[in-house]
Amino acid sequence: MSKERMHDIRAVAGPLHRMVDTDPIEAIKQARSLETTQQLYLSQVDAIKGAIFIDAGNKLQDAEVVSEGVALMRALQKLYPERMYITYNLANGLSTLAQITKLPMRQWYLKTSDYRRDARLYFESVGQSKQPKSGIKARAKTNQANLLNQSFRWLEAYELYREAIRLDRRNVIAASGAVKLLLHAADRRLGDRNVLKALAARYLGLFREHQSLLGVDGREVSNLMCYAEQMGPCTQR
Repeated sequence: MSKERMHDIRAVAGPLHRMVDTDPIEAIKQARSLETTQQLYLSQVDAIKGAIFIDAGNKLQDAEVVSEGVALMRALQKLYPERMYITYNLANGLSTLAQITKLPMRQWYLKTSDYRRDARLYFESVGQSKQPKSGIKARAKTNQANLLNQSFRWLEAYELYREAIRLDRRNVIAASGAVKLLLHAADRRLGDRNVLKALAARYLGLFREHQSLLGVDGREVSNLMCYAEQMGPCTQR
């Protein structure tokens, strides 16, 4: 794809992505009104719509809107399996559908198992691809790790957090996940507690170094610090 076409896509998608944070309903409305032009092909319009529906639907906790975005991304992924940004967005949409499903824990695991399995596979595809830049690969590995963590596959999740950090040392979500897993293991004496806590301290240092730069939610910062101090999760205030 040429630089000129990428510029055209970003000129349309950028304002919509920023609008998701401030007015997700309006972002969805404007995304629905997008049409093809000389600068934007149908596939590119659908890719923008799909990404906005997934992100804005997540913001609104609206499964119907997210599902609409997933359907667009799934159709595009079948046409363009080599385009990793489409595969990533499809995985993100499937993961989002799982996260916004509100059910008791046991029912949630059964209801969302297909979403989470497919999301892991798509994230893995992106993470192992030689095409994407390190940033999207790191995010894909982090998201895959988060899903494995939810399935109590802690060792696999930890290894993916480590790989994500190797790709991008500023990845504070991966650092946060690694800290929590290591302290969880130390608290349950699943290994040498001193070694586990020392490793957790290293990743906590990375988190502290980059969290302000990347604008991480202050509640997440406070909770992780409290988690590290008390060796367990803290109650949000």
